[in-house]
Formats: sequence, structure tokens, C-alpha cells
Amino acid sequence: MPRHKKLLLSFLVILLPMSYFLGYTPILLSLIILTFSLLTYLVYAKDKAAATKNTWRVPEKTLHSLSLFFGWPGAMVAQERLRHKTKKMSFRIVFWMTVSINICVIYSMHTPEGFKVVKYSMTNIERFIDTEIRSDKIRDILLLLTKIEKL
Repeated sequence: MPRHKKLLLSFLVILLPMSYFLGYTPILLSLIILTFSLLTYLVYAKDKAAATKNTWRVPEKTLHSLSLFFGWPGAMVAQERLRHKTKKMSFRIVFWMTVSINICVIYSMHTPEGFKVVKYSMTNIERFIDTEIRSDKIRDILLLLTKIEKL
């Protein structure tokens, strides 16, 4: 994997937990990124298999949508490990645009205004969980995932 990709993924692995422990983002964000990354990797693997068998392929807009919704780390790993979607320049340009948008969104969560939006969103999600989830165990787990607390 090229150095710039390793560096970007390393920053993500280090900075997301730091962001949680400093009270800027809920742990839910890390779980969303992990889940969408895994899903994106699997979709890339399916597309690579289809490409080698010359069967129905996953549309590029689907791959880009998954990358845009926090799946870009999985896409980046899949591109390198599977040697898939690394040659087509137009695809790579759009992919790096999705990465840039994600970085801007994550950065904005760490500004005063962005933090207010995150806090407001988590408060609304907590209210929904409190009123709609009947199981105490599930409710407690979900509420834990939405907490934003500075240590």
C-alpha cells in the first residue's frame, strides 16, 4: 500500500478514538465507519469476482456511494488488496473526492458549530431510543454508543 494511504488510515485509527475520548464524537461514529468499511470491502470483492467472471458488475455509483457514507477506508484497503479499481482515472478522482468530503465532515465535527450539530443529533437519537426501544439491555447499549463525554 502506498505511504499516503497508510498514513491516512493510520491517522483515522489513531484520531477517531482520541476524538471520542476528548468528547468530540460518539463511539457510534467509529462503529459506523467500521461497518460501512467492511460492507464496502465486501462489495468491492464481489465486483472484483464479477469482473474476473465477466458477469454482472456492481455499478460504480454504488461503490462511490458506499465510499461517501464513511466506507472509504474499506474501499481503500480493497483497492490495494484486491488490485481493483486502481487504473481508471475517472473512478480514482471521484473516489478521492469522497475521501476529501469525509475528512471535511469529520473535521467539521471538531469545530464549535460542528460539535453543536453532533451534540444536537445525539440528543435527538437518545430521545428516540428512550421512547421507542422497549428492551432495557438494548436501550442501555444504544445509549452508551451515543454518549459524548469529555474525560
